[in-house]
Amino acid sequence: MYRYFRNSNQTFSNLASATLFANIATGAAGEELLARNVVGMRITPVSANAGEWTDFAPSSNAPLPVVIEITLTAIGQETAKKLEDSAGWTDTNSRLMKQAVQTLTTRINVGHGP
Repeated sequence: MYRYFRNSNQTFSNLASATLFANIATGAAGEELLARNVVGMRITPVSANAGEWTDFAPSSNAPLPVVIEITLTAIGQETAKKLEDSAGWTDTNSRLMKQAVQTLTTRINVGHGP
């Protein structure tokens, strides 16, 4: 998993034209390795209701979520070496994947609230 750097002016123009990943700088100046062997990623807006985390449903009082939940699913390097083709990497139900997968979840307060 990589982070691609864009300066603010380029990001805004890409968002405006719906081409977010056009003209991304690559190489030492434009990308940064964040994690290896990531086999899944999920970003979910959530709400806290009476102490329970639930799916976020926008409303006129709360158009943006207070919290975003990020889940990464990864495997270790030894298991990654055993997966020789893309079919092995995408078969998350395989015995090898089920034994080796690790899931990490965090919630980030993004400061939006009613």
